[in-house]
Amino acid sequence: MLGAITNEIARVIIALAGYVGLSKSEIQGLTWEAYDTEKGEIKVISGVVNGKRGDPKTKDRKANVPLIPSVRELLDLYRLRLGNPTTGVMFARAIGTPLDLHNVFARRIDPVLNACERCGKVKAKHRREDHEFRRRQDLAEWHGWHAFRRGLGSNLNDLGVLDLTIQRILRHSNVTTTRKSYIHHREHQVTAAWGSSKRGSKRRAGGRKQRTWKPRMITRKRSTDAGFRGRSP
Repeated sequence: MLGAITNEIARVIIALAGYVGLSKSEIQGLTWEAYDTEKGEIKVISGVVNGKRGDPKTKDRKANVPLIPSVRELLDLYRLRLGNPTTGVMFARAIGTPLDLHNVFARRIDPVLNACERCGKVKAKHRREDHEFRRRQDLAEWHGWHAFRRGLGSNLNDLGVLDLTIQRILRHSNVTTTRKSYIHHREHQVTAAWGSSKRGSKRRAGGRKQRTWKPRMITRKRSTDAGFRGRSP
């Protein structure tokens, strides 16, 4: 998605949502005081909902969040273009109040991701055109800001990151929430696991057929079960 979006503010915000796991309210609540440039961390201390600043959703969400190098690079370049501010709202309107991410999507993202492949107009403004609206299929589909947090959990799981580690990255109060709502086991994982299970079953079945009884003690070597070892969701 970042490859299609050209607006700098939208790119930085998408990176913070998709690679860091910050929620919509947390991004709207970010200030430059919370950015530790030496440690490469952002301290989540508040959120903004409907223009009102308050505490994060839970006490566990209030934490120092490390930034991966690529996100840090985007954020530092954005900060440099603003004149290296050290105080104030990180993503602000002209009057200094936090940007509404709904407007960021409507103005900077929707016209790119959901435009007609023929005329470039979004569907809401396409009613009077003389051709059928057809969205470009080569671009990622938009599923809302919260989908970035869910996607991050599933991506980390896909990379083999432990559930408890994903829980800490997403700052959930308990790992049950992470497993239930933020880890989606993708089709290729299920297919691979099922294939592994079938191969393991065949090896075990084949082993039993090849065994022959001998009138002496047989010393068996300890082996590892090659079958599927599933985790609870």
